[in-house]
Amino acid sequence: MDIDDADKNWEKSLFPKVCKLAERLASVAQSQSQWHKRMNAQALNQAGEKTPPHLLRGDRVYFYRPPTQQEVIKRTRKAKHLAHYHGPATILSNVDGRERQYNIEYLGKVFKRDIGMLIPEKRMLQPGTRDHDPTMEGLAQITAKAYDKDDALQEGILILCKTQKEDKGWFLAEIDKIYSDEIVVSYYATPRPSLDNYEASSKEQRMEALGEACFRKTWYLRQGKNAGKATNKAPFPLNPELRLWTGKLPLTEREELILAIGITLDHKGLLSKGSLLVASQLDIGHEAAETVEDQEEQLADLRIANSLFCYAEATLCNCSRCKDKLTQTRINTKKRKQDATPSQINRAASYQNKQRSYSDQAETQPVRMSTREEATPRAPLAT
Repeated sequence: MDIDDADKNWEKSLFPKVCKLAERLASVAQSQSQWHKRMNAQALNQAGEKTPPHLLRGDRVYFYRPPTQQEVIKRTRKAKHLAHYHGPATILSNVDGRERQYNIEYLGKVFKRDIGMLIPEKRMLQPGTRDHDPTMEGLAQITAKAYDKDDALQEGILILCKTQKEDKGWFLAEIDKIYSDEIVVSYYATPRPSLDNYEASSKEQRMEALGEACFRKTWYLRQGKNAGKATNKAPFPLNPELRLWTGKLPLTEREELILAIGITLDHKGLLSKGSLLVASQLDIGHEAAETVEDQEEQLADLRIANSLFCYAEATLCNCSRCKDKLTQTRINTKKRKQDATPSQINRAASYQNKQRSYSDQAETQPVRMSTREEATPRAPLAT
């Protein structure tokens, strides 16, 4: 087996995925360890704030009390899905000989807790406290700006990047995973094309065109009549990570591939004002990618347009060629009459007599017209 074949088989096997997952778990464990060290060094509570030097009697706080085994059985849920902080409890007094431990009362019971396990009621009632992840505190809030080699990349942020150095357009992508040698991103697509004369256009024109572009997360289809095309709907709704349009950016080439970071979208998939300003200052425009839904919408619009404009009028021409075409049916009818047999002539005559009798009866017995027919006369047929 050649070395190249071995490398290809290695990439398709399960072992590199296990190595990548172990690398990500190691970074998570490191962030947890750093959080505990920072909490001890800076005297922080579980909410990530400085613990007060002392609490007064009568203060209301939330205290840490993990669920018991009886509560897990009663609620039929896992312990990690149950509340670990309860309250508000009332501070009674300090524990004898302990300045950082307090006696608290909650639902008629007395508990002893360290000040690091107590969170003031005002802080607990602030929005976002229950969803607070203290391990993410070290990450700074990134605003939309052009990328610099000294900027730290974070998982979950949106960037403007190229897939290759030679690309003449950028894509909007979200950073999914960051490894030691590469970055895995998932791309967003928009059917709105970039300006034709992008380099000669002004910043206002670029912002106006980008403001109309709606970016959406995109998947790809592997089978069926649309195999190989993009789609806005996840092929497997229960597992939206499957068939996601993803790509890899080498870390060694990130300076040439990544153009901007900190991009934000609104609920409609449109770029924010700050993101529009950053994107309009780039030297290249964005790349458009149509999905199956976009193509179906265009076909529906074409069907409606064809149904609206399928009727046309034209003046009759008096040239000999048009006269021959218009009188061709009558000439053929006369020729068929001349070539008809006596039995065919008799059947045609009897049919004409029946039609005359039906028309005579209709004239002697007038039919009452509806109100709609009386009010709306029929238009004459166009010749």
